[in-house]
Amino acid sequence: MSKNTVKISTDTLKAFCVEAMLKAGMRKEDAETTARVLVATDMWGTFTHGSKQLRKLLKNFRDGRMDPQAAPEVVRQGPAWALFDGHRAMPMVSSVRAMETAIKKAKETGIAYTVVKNSGHYGAAGYYANMAAEVGLIGLSMTNVDPCMAVPGSKASVLGTNPLAYAVPSSDGKNVFLDIATSIVAASKIFKAQDLNQSIPDNWLIDKDGVPTTDPKGFPAVGSIMPMAAHKGYGIALMIEILTDVLSGSVFATDVPC
Repeated sequence: MSKNTVKISTDTLKAFCVEAMLKAGMRKEDAETTARVLVATDMWGTFTHGSKQLRKLLKNFRDGRMDPQAAPEVVRQGPAWALFDGHRAMPMVSSVRAMETAIKKAKETGIAYTVVKNSGHYGAAGYYANMAAEVGLIGLSMTNVDPCMAVPGSKASVLGTNPLAYAVPSSDGKNVFLDIATSIVAASKIFKAQDLNQSIPDNWLIDKDGVPTTDPKGFPAVGSIMPMAAHKGYGIALMIEILTDVLSGSVFATDVPC
């Protein structure tokens, strides 16, 4: 551990996050929901998707990309499904509400599916999958992402790194749990290489001409990340795009805003 490392409690971190969101204009309940998601993700050791995201999320309020007072709304539903309009609210709030609804409907019907449109980066997909596992259900969570990933044969970004997570409850309380991007590597590792001025393996990125490169500079504006397992990762990413974009009536693939 670095001598400059400072330890803080989870309660302190949650309180800090809540205070920052309240100052940005969010309702207390929504701020507390978001803080739980971010801090839990940090506690898993996935720091790229935890409280580190808060600064960018609050910037979206200032830029008008998100509305701190917006609330997710069910716009259509059936016994085992629901469509939410996030109305550009904090994505964690919309996603928690959607999973809570899926859990409620699944307990009544056996299986349920919810989808959210007009939302954004919801953090770690695994948080929402684990919400279901914690109440004895199998949870699945996935989302589309702004285009930064090429597909086999292309030389430009076509899809996002579209993450997929599942969580399965077990009798000892330790959920069977997976949370992955469909790209060959997490984009955060490329950004880390940029910050450290390091090269990367030659199968992570292609340059603007579609040629493999070990230089991470310029990504994501220049170059594209590759899918995991070539066409297999592309196929899964495309399925996620269909289940999240097409079924919700949202924009698709290269039309997803950055």
